Amino acid sequence: MVVCTCGKPAVVKTSWTNRNPGRRFFGCPTIGSNCPFLGWLDPPMCPRSVDIIPGLLRRINAFRGVVEELEEQRSKYKKYIIISWVNMGKYEFAKSLRRNPKKTTTDDGYLHWYRERGVGKSFGNPFLYGCSS
Repeated sequence: MVVCTCGKPAVVKTSWTNRNPGRRFFGCPTIGSNCPFLGWLDPPMCPRSVDIIPGLLRRINAFRGVVEELEEQRSKYKKYIIISWVNMGKYEFAKSLRRNPKKTTTDDGYLHWYRERGVGKSFGNPFLYGCSS
């Protein structure tokens, strides 16, 4: 176990600086302390990695932002599609009523079954209101 100069067990942290991207080190567990303790857990990176990794991290972060924006747009467009389907259904239903004013639903067989058996009449079923027998 690695112990900090202030006597507490050191914690493993990760450096994301341009000189040491992704390199792990031991540091003081006290947040905001001025303790100078620092011990590297990982060996130094090769110069090429130090040059390439920061640029790759910036690109990844930029792509994450684009993905978030696209997912927001996808969610918005999905809602638009659902609303348009509902409105199209309402339009088609209204159009069918204009063609056949006695029809009160798009599923005429269902109401016909209810009418034949007199279901809902004794209770005054509000769903059958306006249906002719």
